[in-house]
Order: sequence, then C-alpha cells, then structure tokens
Amino acid sequence: MTKYDINKVKNIALVGHGDSGKSSLTEALLYDSGMITRLGDIKQGSTTTDYGPREIKKGITINSSLAYLNWKDLMVNILDTPGYLDFITDTKLSLRVVDSAIIVICGVSGVEVQTEKVWDFADEYKLPRVIFINKMDRERADFYRVKDSINNVFGSSPISIQLPIGKEENFQGIIDLIKMKAIVYKKPGDGKPVFEEQEIPQDMKEQAESYRKELVETVAEFDDEILMKYLDGETLTNQEITNCLSQGIKESKIVPILCGSATMNLGIELLLDFISEYLPSPSEMPTVAVKNLKTSSEELIENSIDTPFSAFVFKTVADPYVGNLTYFRVYSGKLPEDSNIYNSSKSVDNKVGKIYKMQGKNQRSIPEVCAGDIAAVAKLKNTFTGDTLCDKDNPVLFKKIEYPEPIMLLAISPKTKGDEDKLSTALGRIIDEDPTVKVYRDENTGETILAGMGESHLEVIVDTMESKFGVEVEKSTPKVGYKETIRKNVKIEGKYKKQSG
Repeated sequence: MTKYDINKVKNIALVGHGDSGKSSLTEALLYDSGMITRLGDIKQGSTTTDYGPREIKKGITINSSLAYLNWKDLMVNILDTPGYLDFITDTKLSLRVVDSAIIVICGVSGVEVQTEKVWDFADEYKLPRVIFINKMDRERADFYRVKDSINNVFGSSPISIQLPIGKEENFQGIIDLIKMKAIVYKKPGDGKPVFEEQEIPQDMKEQAESYRKELVETVAEFDDEILMKYLDGETLTNQEITNCLSQGIKESKIVPILCGSATMNLGIELLLDFISEYLPSPSEMPTVAVKNLKTSSEELIENSIDTPFSAFVFKTVADPYVGNLTYFRVYSGKLPEDSNIYNSSKSVDNKVGKIYKMQGKNQRSIPEVCAGDIAAVAKLKNTFTGDTLCDKDNPVLFKKIEYPEPIMLLAISPKTKGDEDKLSTALGRIIDEDPTVKVYRDENTGETILAGMGESHLEVIVDTMESKFGVEVEKSTPKVGYKETIRKNVKIEGKYKKQSG
C-alpha cells in the first residue's frame, strides 16, 4: 500500500490455545508476503514475534507481539498473542484493538480450554472471526474429527470452505469449496512451495460436493434473492456465494474453517487471500463509544482521518535504558511525528517524537499514523496500558479495562543487601508493563509480596527482574500472619457426666 487508505487496512489477532502454532503461522504469513526472507523456527528461537529471552527458552508466546505485512494492495497488522492462561489478559487486550480474529486450532488436539476462552473474548467484542486448523501434516492430525469438535462446542456457525487433500505426512493440498478446485503443492516444506490448481481428485468429489452444498445452504440465507434462487433449484455463481459469505462473516454469523500447515508453509497464501477478500477493514466496523470530557456524555467516534485524533493504549513495554514503548490503536484522526498529544486518562500533555511500525522487536519509523492503524511511540510521560490519547481541544475517554485479580502469591527480597531501591524500581517498571501484577508489603509479616496470575507468570516476572533490570531476588512461600496463636501451656479442669436414656 503506497498511500494510506483506511479501506485497505486489516487488523487481525492470531489467538488460540498454547502450542496451536500461532507464532509459526505469523512467521509463514510474513514470509509468504515477502516481509521476511527466511522462515524462523520456534525451536531455534528465531521467529519474528517470539523474541524475549524467556519466550526463546520456553518456546512459547508470553507477550503479545505486533507485526505487519503488505499483501496485494493491503496493509495487514497482526497481533500474535499468548495462548496460556497465565498470560491470557494480554490476549484479551489485543482482541480489543483489532477488527477480526483468526482462531488457530491444532489439527491433532482440536478445541482446547483456551480456544473456548478466546472465542468468548471475540464474542464479547463482537469480532468477526475465522478458524484455521493448523498442523495438518502432524501424526494423528484429523481435519474431520477436529471440525466435529468445533461444531460440538461452538454450534453451527463454523463451516468449512476448504478440505485437506491427504492426511498427516501425506497432506499435500487443499480443496477450495467455493471455486471447487484442488490446490496441490509441489516440494512442500522446502522454502516457499509452488502450488498448482487442478481438478478435485476423483475419490474426493462426492465428499467435496456434500460440503459445498452445506456451505451454499448456509450462505444463501443472508440474501433473500439468492435464497429464492437457491430454493428454485438454480445454481449460485461463485461471486454470489462470495458476497453472501462476506456478509455473514462481517455480521459474525458465519465462521469459515480453513486448514493448512504453518511449518510446511501449506495453505498460507490461501489464508492471505482470504484475509484480503473477506475480513473487514476498520471503516467497515461499528463505531466505538467514548466519553466526551467536555459534555460528560457518551458519543460515537467516526472511523475517519478527518476527525480529531483519538487512540487507545493496549500495550506497554518497559526498557531499562530508553524508557517505555507505548503501543496504541488509532480510532480517529492522525498523529504526525514531533507533535503534541494529550493523555486524557491522566490529564497529561505529551510530546511525540518518532512513530514506529513494529515488526516484532524491530522498528521502522513512519512520518504519521492514521485512523485504523496500529503503531508505537517511545518515552511518553505517565502513559500506560488502558490510557486514552487524544486531541486536547477535543478530549475523549475510552472505556476502562477491568483486570482480573491475581491468584498466586510469592514473597521476594533482594539477594544483595542494599538492592531494595533497585528492586522497587524494577517492580514499578514491571507493573507499568503488566497491569495484572500487584506488589504490596504484608503488614503482619513485613514481607514484600508479588502477586500474579499463576506460577508461570511469577516465574516470568522474576526472570524479567534479573535479565532486564539486573536485580536478583530470593523467593519463598509467603508466611501466614497469625493474629491469634498459642503462647503457653495452661491447666484447666472440668467435669464429664455420662448420661443414658
């Protein structure tokens, strides 16, 4: 996209249970679109979006990460999100600022606990979504078993628009149920595979026709004329099916099911084409409600570059050397570099320096950011996750975020005597970055208590203090602050009278 056009932007989040392959899918999307020159590998710690030391060590996504790609005439912003419960709040924050979600499901494991959780988040934000059944090349991968589990859990709205050709190590292509063509891949797994459009294999024709009939019956309900045409026995054109499918997706009434393998890079270009053709741009999404701080009334923000600037901060990354990096989604207006903005959540004026498009940890400076886009800036004063940035003459406030309460506690103290101030500073920066973290001093025991969302979450916080802020800590189970206790032995006499009858 040479010139910014809000209609040519797509904001998507890749969500799903841990180990469903979201980061590998992000990597394949970036590679096939030409944004990176080689496919990174989770095991080697070389993917674009899992770049933190702990993420590389554990091979999982801990923090949401922003990337972008260009495909045909579109710009697509991608948020790769965590899939484990301890870090799920980061996933919910990401879903708040996108316009659609790709729910990644493992072709072996099927629907899992966090799959249901992210589905509920998408429902809460009324997001259009698509399901991508990943890892179709793996042993015990079964598209049809997983599809059944999807429909059992989520009802009839998920519907196949693709079928796999081959199974497990013999997975070699995809049937497009709209075009009724087979896309067969050559030299899969060796870089970017070459694919060839062919007729559907003879032994799969009957099955493909059955699934296409189900697809046509579903999408026809979104247009009365098309429905009448279908009921009269007429054949629908591919364009008519596409138009109805697009409407159903944008109304969140149809959830298409696609398939592929991120690590083999099969089905990825088809997914990119699907994003391009079917998922909504910011201008097609409902307007967002904000509070007008001048009138104290609620109003709707128009998704337009020509309206006053407003943005929502959804992520903060603390850096011990350069300060905080603030990630935000722009809902209206535009923000040039070297300009002034107002933090209406904190009543603070800020000066913006450079504005960055983020590709994982890598930054690309841009002259301005406009409505519908997602970007980052550095060194904003007193600005944190959940804050509203806006034009000071037109102050508005986005709805606040409600964070879950921590569920696990850990007592900590600095290993080195005299590092108390250093520890306090590090904890403050970590709380800036992760609002689900809480720190307090237990008045009864005198211990510093670190509270988080689970054991893995607490481990990550301690690692971050050591690796990023250079503070080593002693860890222990918090003591119980007894307010009443046994202090000495006492002698007491009493009578026991046995009664009967």
